[in-house]
This record gives sequence, structure tokens and C-alpha cells, in this order.
Amino acid sequence: MTLRWAELVANRERLERYYDAVPPLDGVLVRAVHLDRDGPTVTMRLELGAFPDRPEAEWVAEGCDRLQCHLRFLDVGDLKVSGWPLSASGGVRLERLAPAERRRIAVEVGGAGGALMRFTSNASLAVGHFAALRGGGDTYWHAGPVDRLRLGNGLPDVTDHVFYERL
Repeated sequence: MTLRWAELVANRERLERYYDAVPPLDGVLVRAVHLDRDGPTVTMRLELGAFPDRPEAEWVAEGCDRLQCHLRFLDVGDLKVSGWPLSASGGVRLERLAPAERRRIAVEVGGAGGALMRFTSNASLAVGHFAALRGGGDTYWHAGPVDRLRLGNGLPDVTDHVFYERL
């Protein structure tokens, strides 16, 4: 059975601030995948399939129509990647593992040309680093004041561990 991801998010209030009904993960764009150097953690930067119901005023004024956020998976195991890139809109699928492992989920991320990433994770997810952008653009309007101050209207390099390992 495919799970509704928002129900697994520990800091769900961050999603509910923007959405009446959180969009599903099928068809999301996976923009970046970060493997934490200090532990079995995977963080994905995702472009969600629907713009927020309650966007920031600045996002509306700037004509933004897309929202990205980070989704973090903890206690990752059995990680397998085949093909690349995962950035095409293949979506992310979550399924609960056998009853003996009720607090674990199986994660499958699809991409272009059959690219695939699979792993297992703790069933408690976290979101953060919300940023809006206009279609096709590379200018970001970050929701968090620290991100706005530190990053301006850009994104850091994918090797920036502070950005990708902390929500």
C-alpha cells in the first residue's frame, strides 16, 4: 500500500502552513539527492507538483509558480541506485514494510530512462528549506530568514553540507 507522505512528516506544520491538501509525491521533480557523510541519511530537494494554497506574499508578487523543499529520510539502509539522472519527474513512492518493522518504509525514486533509487528508511520524515521560483528560472525566494540572508536568491553548491544536512 502506497503511503501518504505528509502523514509521516514529523514537522508537518511546515507543510500545512502552505497547503490545505499536501500534493502527492508522484510526479515530483527530484532536483538533488544528498547522502549525509556522517550517518545513514538521505535528503532530497524536491519540486512539488502543486504550488501552495497559501503562498508567501513575496512569492505571489514575484510571479512564482513552483515550490521546492527538502525531504529528509533517517536511518537509511539497503540503498541501491541504478542509472542517472533521477531529476526527471518519476516521482517518489513510499510503502510500509512488513508488520514486524512497522516504523520502517521502503522508498523508490524513479527518473529518466529507467533511473531508479531504492532504500529503506525510518517512517519519520522531516521537511525544510522551502523556496519558491518561477517556471524555468533559477532565482529562488526562500521562506526561511536564515536561508534568505545566507543564500540571497540562489542555491549553494551541492557539496554545501550545512544546507543539505540541516533542516
